[in-house]
Amino acid sequence: MIIELVSSLGIIIPILVLYLKRDDKKIYDWIALYFLLFGIVYTLKFSFNIRRNYIDPFEFPSLHMAMASLLMFFFPNALSVLFAVLIGETRIILGVHNAIDIIAGFLVAAFVYLLFYFESKKLNRQYVHIGLSMFFGFMLFINRIWGIILLLISLIGYFIFYKYKIAKNILIYFGRNEFDNGTINLLVGLLIVSTFWSNAWIAAIFLGWVDGLASIFGIKMERKSLIGFIGGITGGIIASLATHVNIMFAPIIAFIELISPTDDNLIIPISVWITYLLFSLF
Repeated sequence: MIIELVSSLGIIIPILVLYLKRDDKKIYDWIALYFLLFGIVYTLKFSFNIRRNYIDPFEFPSLHMAMASLLMFFFPNALSVLFAVLIGETRIILGVHNAIDIIAGFLVAAFVYLLFYFESKKLNRQYVHIGLSMFFGFMLFINRIWGIILLLISLIGYFIFYKYKIAKNILIYFGRNEFDNGTINLLVGLLIVSTFWSNAWIAAIFLGWVDGLASIFGIKMERKSLIGFIGGITGGIIASLATHVNIMFAPIIAFIELISPTDDNLIIPISVWITYLLFSLF
């Protein structure tokens, strides 16, 4: 238990240090990076579906190693390198990962950092969107009731805390106004679907990748464009591989995202649910 606790400190320590230094920009960058990291790691976990007997049923790749490696890239020094090495060793000692899992976690962290380093920081909001959707997808997969409770807590918490200065600053930094309807619609959309559908985790994964990549591809123009549509299809393919559904979900959900007259965070989960039901009839 002590080893498990120590190996989970990689995400907490740097945020605390940055907060004490009042370096808000780095805190927000760090948040965005970790959301994206989580999204990619769990997309791979769902896609490869290598199981183990553990709290997190997916083995490959190692999230702990990915987090520790990202810490090392973000704060390159002897201490962060040592921390990453120790994390890799302790995950193997605990018997929850092998060397391939550890190497894969390191490579994912390297990819995320390079993407962040070379790409526009304007993508941070899309990174958070992908990671947040994947997080709720994972929770709904593990236990739908827990996932629903977490969605409810998040929705209530948002209404309570959005007035606070730190919440306003975070929303503004990620390109939203002080009261973000997009976040509300994401939570409400997943709540609606998860209340009636046992596989609502599929909808969450599609929401993250289709909407996320449609926005990223279309960031230099109107996101409701051909380029954004191609991004949506790419995200749909990634989501199809992660959820192991028919690959035709990709163009269908991307097209719905393209033509939807209302918020995608609301329409995509419902569209995935309906598409799944229709495919189940044939």
